[in-house]
Amino acid sequence: MRILLVGHSLLSPWTSYTHRALNRLGHSVERFYCTNLLVDRLTLSGNKDLSAKGSGPANGARGAREAWHRWRDARLIARARAFRPELILVLWGNTLSPELLRTLKKESGARLATWWVDDPFRHRAEKLIPLYDFFAAHLPSPDENLAWGDQELSGSATQRTSRSYSVLWKETFKRPLGNESWSYHLEEIRESLGLGEPQGKILDAGCGEGVDLAIQGKRPGVKIVGVELSAGGCWASAQRTRGLAAAQVVRADLSQLPFTSDAFDFIYSYGVLHHMASPSAGLRELVRAAKPGAWVAIYLYEDFQDRSPGWRIFLRLSNLPRHLTTRLPHRLLYALCVLASPLVYLLFTVPFRLSQRVSFLKRRTSRMPFRHGSNPWDLAGDLYDRFATPIERRYSLSSAQALLREAGLREIRIANRRGWMAAGIKP
Repeated sequence: MRILLVGHSLLSPWTSYTHRALNRLGHSVERFYCTNLLVDRLTLSGNKDLSAKGSGPANGARGAREAWHRWRDARLIARARAFRPELILVLWGNTLSPELLRTLKKESGARLATWWVDDPFRHRAEKLIPLYDFFAAHLPSPDENLAWGDQELSGSATQRTSRSYSVLWKETFKRPLGNESWSYHLEEIRESLGLGEPQGKILDAGCGEGVDLAIQGKRPGVKIVGVELSAGGCWASAQRTRGLAAAQVVRADLSQLPFTSDAFDFIYSYGVLHHMASPSAGLRELVRAAKPGAWVAIYLYEDFQDRSPGWRIFLRLSNLPRHLTTRLPHRLLYALCVLASPLVYLLFTVPFRLSQRVSFLKRRTSRMPFRHGSNPWDLAGDLYDRFATPIERRYSLSSAQALLREAGLREIRIANRRGWMAAGIKP
């Protein structure tokens, strides 16, 4: 792949590390340095046109700096036109202005990616993150087994899904940061399927607001990479994992992962595949990225086919509002879900808790939906997840098992816990 690497300066070790790593992966890389070093200032002072515009007494230092930026931006655009890169990789996402990023994408036709080495949220993050096709919150080491792939959001449904989750993860970012006592998605999968504690390189495929990244990134012997499609999810995940060198965030589509094959020791995806246009293609990508012998674990919605007729009727009725809710503005829908959360808590969570005190009711209510609420407002995110996304697929026990088999997984384990927890080993 032809990559234009935009770094700070010749003195920056991060630019040199990244350049060497990309060369090792077989990419054709050209570097561009955009920090105003002395050599650039001397070049500017020797350019009569720019000096006249920006460095005269009337404009002073501010005018000179603005002229220098115009000169630098023109050089970068000219370099992109000449090199014709497939990918423009920017170290520190706030190095370039939003206007320059849009121009580069238009003029070169390349995808934009950024590895943000320091804190990305001090400067224009909300405006900049959506402009990048790929977003990583921390810089991988030069030996990292990563590769950037060419991808795009395939279809309006995928784009709306990305936007809907962008709103959700920003709204749910009020949770405690990286509380290690939490039993979150990875732990739920492990407990349900009897899997050991994963070590080595872990992929969280659909990391959402980054809670698992913050928890696992503190464990010794673990390096975890979170992939997230939504800009809001990348923002929340990177905020939550600031200062954790073992946790990284990459913005990408699960159907086109930007990683080399056989890269991860453990991969899991919680509640993502059933919202994809092609869950089977997404799972095959996860299997491709897993090392031979690695577990690949997923969570899928249940279709209630093995339940009583009453539950199946309940599911059909609850699906009816989706024809409207998937078309509502996302923030309006989230507000409605917040208002509905106490009612759902009263109808489902409270009866479930009471039933656990009566022995003959325990088994009958063990699979009641929305039984996991911790307080009356805790179910807003689950309701939004249920009614916001344009695509929702559900699986029976047999169809969930078939999905894993067709992806090439072996030694399949599956359990029901508010849906299907399933995992298999890549041969």
